[in-house]
Amino acid sequence: MTAKFTGFFVGTYNGPDQVGNFVGDGIFHVQIDPASGSMSAPKGVAKCANPSYLAWGRGKKHIFTVKEVVKKHQPELLSFRVENEGALSLLDKVPLEGELPCHLSVNKAGTFLACAQYLTGNVLLFALEPDGKIGALIKNIQHFGSGPNSARQEGPHAHFVDFLSHPDQLAIVDLGLDRVFSYPFSADGNVDIAADSGAVFPGGVGPRHFATINGSSFVYVFCEMQAIIFVFKRFCSDWSEVQAIKIFDDESAAPDSGAAIKISPDGRFLYVSERSRSKIATFSISQKSGIISPVQSISSNGRESRDISISPDGRFLIVANQKSNNLTSFFRNRNSGELKATGYEVELDRPVCILF
Repeated sequence: MTAKFTGFFVGTYNGPDQVGNFVGDGIFHVQIDPASGSMSAPKGVAKCANPSYLAWGRGKKHIFTVKEVVKKHQPELLSFRVENEGALSLLDKVPLEGELPCHLSVNKAGTFLACAQYLTGNVLLFALEPDGKIGALIKNIQHFGSGPNSARQEGPHAHFVDFLSHPDQLAIVDLGLDRVFSYPFSADGNVDIAADSGAVFPGGVGPRHFATINGSSFVYVFCEMQAIIFVFKRFCSDWSEVQAIKIFDDESAAPDSGAAIKISPDGRFLYVSERSRSKIATFSISQKSGIISPVQSISSNGRESRDISISPDGRFLIVANQKSNNLTSFFRNRNSGELKATGYEVELDRPVCILF
């Protein structure tokens, strides 16, 4: 009997350095064998430019992405309807204020979408229609300032945005300002920017992304410029630091370049990708204290491991290796959290985002 396959989507850079000359498909669909971890050849499903981050709409009926480009090439937000066998049909696209949109998030109700623009450091909040189309622009949140690293932190660089609950907040990770801004967010889309809480980081660490566990008050922030994970506990609107841990003890000739951070479906293990070393690090999570402990660090079996994603059943972890142009799959031990390479990979030009 032929094994049943499960699929995932991959966003890529299909233009050089976000400046134009885009070629062919930008979003691909891949199937993975749930027994062996082998993957099908990526199938192009959408001809769009630099769809560097993908997010599901409510009920996984729609996918949203960005056109990550500078202003002269017209940054956009796009929505697609998901068809049979992973095909995508373009529903809507709207221009974006700002440059190099790099991350987006949809709230749990599927009624709002927030999009972070890296180069200009602003975050845009849109209403979403029930049919997957993009509604009105609700808010343009712009931060100001700089960080101590003049080469990387000359201004604000919004790199991640997400909707938090208990209490409801819109959280923005800014690499340029070494901050996480967290604003009260209401069901009607109101963002109270006068009531910022969040977290302030040591200068020059460059926070990039964070991950949370459903029902938990802990937030795990991964830094790019120094590969450190900070653990915070949220209580009401306050963020209290619990732990800061470097993910590697070894010295590297290349500067740290932290990328993705993900948590297993059961909330017991945390995984991060680091680009300069091309490694994936695993940590266990204390369910009581939220503190993380090192478990393993292994090669991504590629070069410049960008995004990572865990299959919904928790059996596999997939890595997008941007510079070696390949996807690699790993078995995940659901008891220990450890990863083991399946031995399978597929070629794909500049993969940067994986969405199960």
